[in-house]
Amino acid sequence: MPAWIELGALLRRDGRAADALEPLAVALDLAPQSPIALLEGGRVEMALGREDEALGLLDASIACGDSVPARLAKASLLVRARMTALAEADVRAALVLDPASATAHGALGRVLYYTKRYREAAAEYSEGERLGLRDPAFLLEHGHALESAGDLALASEVYRHGAEWFPGDPRPHRRLGATLLALNRPAEAIAPLEVAARLDPSEAETHHKLGTALARTGRQPEALAALKEAVRLDPELAPAYYEIGTLLADLGRDAEAQAALDRFHALQESRDRADHTEGKIGTLNREGLRLYREGRAGEAIGVYEEAIRLGPKNGAVHANLGLALLAAGDPGGAARAFREAIARDGPTPALQELLEEALRAESAPAPAPAR
Repeated sequence: MPAWIELGALLRRDGRAADALEPLAVALDLAPQSPIALLEGGRVEMALGREDEALGLLDASIACGDSVPARLAKASLLVRARMTALAEADVRAALVLDPASATAHGALGRVLYYTKRYREAAAEYSEGERLGLRDPAFLLEHGHALESAGDLALASEVYRHGAEWFPGDPRPHRRLGATLLALNRPAEAIAPLEVAARLDPSEAETHHKLGTALARTGRQPEALAALKEAVRLDPELAPAYYEIGTLLADLGRDAEAQAALDRFHALQESRDRADHTEGKIGTLNREGLRLYREGRAGEAIGVYEEAIRLGPKNGAVHANLGLALLAAGDPGGAARAFREAIARDGPTPALQELLEEALRAESAPAPAPAR
């Protein structure tokens, strides 16, 4: 039986979750109450995006033999479904089972981070790292939690550790440089930003930060080259154009400086117009929601359709339109709206459930006419 579980786990880790179902089904036939087989089955269902089946198997694994891996797998699933309070309970249960689990401390840090309890999150990430946790995603969240809590100096130390632990990953180098720049330590920021730019030369913001650091240390020609590379990679990076304009003006290249500053102002005006449009979409979305809650679904539909004309990529408005269409007795239109929302925001469990509800309503037989 362990061989079947091992085969299933191997296939899942190889990205072949669908192929893992058969060996795990054999394992569960042989030992239906095996916590390890149930856990691996839950992991496979998670990989296949079948959250309900995964949750059932993980709960069964916990019932048959509580373990840290099962609790953490379940917590990961709950976080994905935005059920953070339940996820926190499972992670804390894992820490009761093993208070020295570095991964469990990291997982608790993640739950706290997602719920914006940044100081508590940072403490858990720190404890996980003290116990040996070495995961770049956790480390970057640790640093960002400290940034969000306003402790840039400590965040820079976290990123410095990350640059040492993961020397080939540009992200901790980039964040280290950015935080040092924010701390007004541009000379120290240059080296990590140069490393980040070498590791990932396609990231415009890295070149922008590097150019800023070089300019602040008086290295204008190098700064200008870095900033020009930033706008080559991202022609809409407005702050970089402003810095290019001021640098060129300092160098006496007035015509070029004016062209860069004109581009900066044009981009800012375009962004202001986009912000105004987003504000109008938000107002329409709130108005539609008010009408929907008052039972005026038909009126809400018109409001949502106007919001979509202004911002067709807004998934939340498509989802709200779907709810209004469903309430107005148009399940086919609702299904189309929910599909649009999923295309923009991803297949969240809530959207999938709404789509399935609309499809069930669409396929239901029409009521017989009254005689």
